[in-house]
Amino acid sequence: MSELTQCNHCSLLDIRARAQSKGYDVTLSNEDSGVTVYVHPRGHTPEKGNDPSTGNPRSPYFASWFMELTDHCCC
Repeated sequence: MSELTQCNHCSLLDIRARAQSKGYDVTLSNEDSGVTVYVHPRGHTPEKGNDPSTGNPRSPYFASWFMELTDHCCC
């Protein structure tokens, strides 16, 4: 990883901070051999998974996908 690149943990913290400032929730889901991040309105449960025909996320609330997500900073 480059010295100028944020680790996945810090990227998730940034996603959570932006979501909180807008009144949204962040949901993590273990999918596709990794962790998928959804940012959605409070009280709403996003659709999870990929569209089998295109492989693209079918949820409009898809925010990010991480191959690995640690519980601490690795920057």
